[in-house]
Amino acid sequence: MKKELTLYFLLPLVTAAACFMELLLDAFAPAAILPHRDLMWIVVVTLITLVLERYLGGGAKRCWPLVAAYGLLSFSLLPWACGFLWGWALLRFALTGGVAFTVLTALYTILTDRLSATKATPLAPALAGFLLFLALQGTMGMVI
Repeated sequence: MKKELTLYFLLPLVTAAACFMELLLDAFAPAAILPHRDLMWIVVVTLITLVLERYLGGGAKRCWPLVAAYGLLSFSLLPWACGFLWGWALLRFALTGGVAFTVLTALYTILTDRLSATKATPLAPALAGFLLFLALQGTMGMVI
């Protein structure tokens, strides 16, 4: 597989896996309290995708309009196909997913490239994902 296509292959896989796990938990543990599909769900799926992409495909050049369009499509079609969201909620989730995926991809790429220049090169993708998760978790109270 070409390095440039790794991100576009992994995003639907990770999103589908997250949706499938949620369907399984809902079917086999209906009394379990699950987190809502919100901005943090999108952030976790995106960061897992970006870390896997960096370890599997290395640093690839990005076409930013395609990244935004692909994030919009992935975060609209897969939750809709699983029956989680419809109508305006689906549109709002898709727009949030597309914007968040694009911004997080840009931030992750910048941060990973900076960390790769240091001695922590093998750990740079995981460290960048963890730092972005902590930063977004800390600012989540201001966003909501």
